[in-house]
Amino acid sequence: MTKITKMIYPKITRYGFCNKGNVVFRLSEDIVQGFEIKHKHVKGRTLYTVSFSTQPLCYPTAAFYKNFFEGGDIGWLMSPPSFWPFAEIKGEPFSFEHCVEDIGHAIIKWLLPYYEKYHNCKCISEDISALNGFNKLSLEAAYVHLKAGNRDAAISGIRNLQHQRKEAAERNAQYGVFPAESPFQAAVDEELRNLYEFFSSAPEKEIKECLLANERRATDFLQGVSNS
Repeated sequence: MTKITKMIYPKITRYGFCNKGNVVFRLSEDIVQGFEIKHKHVKGRTLYTVSFSTQPLCYPTAAFYKNFFEGGDIGWLMSPPSFWPFAEIKGEPFSFEHCVEDIGHAIIKWLLPYYEKYHNCKCISEDISALNGFNKLSLEAAYVHLKAGNRDAAISGIRNLQHQRKEAAERNAQYGVFPAESPFQAAVDEELRNLYEFFSSAPEKEIKECLLANERRATDFLQGVSNS
C-alpha cells in the first residue's frame, strides 16, 4: 500500500471499505464499489487523482478479478469538474498532509454520495447514461440490465455490440488494419452469439440461477481478497 493510501484508509473504514494493496473497495448489494489513488510527477510536483468504478457481481469477467477499479476520475464528480485536482507542492511544510486531507474530504464529499446513489444494479440500469466511467455499450452493462430485471435492455445491448463489431470489422478489412477473421475476433463474436441466444431464450429461472452463481463466485473471491 502506498503511503497516501495508507493515510487515507483510516478515514473511510467506517463506511465499510476494505483494501488490497492500493485498491480500496466494498460490497453493496449486488455490486462492488472501488477506487485507487493514482499519482504522477510533473515539474517538481506530485499530482494525485482518485480513479473509481462500480462493477456488477454477476458479470463473470469483471475487472475486479484482476484487482482493477479504473473507470471514472473523481474530478468528474466534483463541482466544478477538475482533473488531477490534488497536488503536493515540494518544499512546502505539511503539503503532503494537506494533500491527504483534501483527498479524504473529496472522497467523502463527492465519491460516497455517488456510491450511495448507485448502490445496486437496478439503480445503475435505470440511470446508466448518467454514470461516470461506465461503458454503457458493453457486456458489463448488459449483465447490469439483466440483473436489474430489464431483459429487453440486456438483449438490445448485445445486439448493439454485435452491430458495432460488424461495422468495425468491415472498416478494418477495408483499410487493412486488422485481419477480418482473426481467431480472437471470431471467439468474441461467438461469445456474443451464445450470450444473445441465452439472454433471449433461456427460462427466467435459468437466468436467475446463472446470475446467482456468478455473484457467489464474485463474493467468495472478494472476501478472499479482503482477508488475504
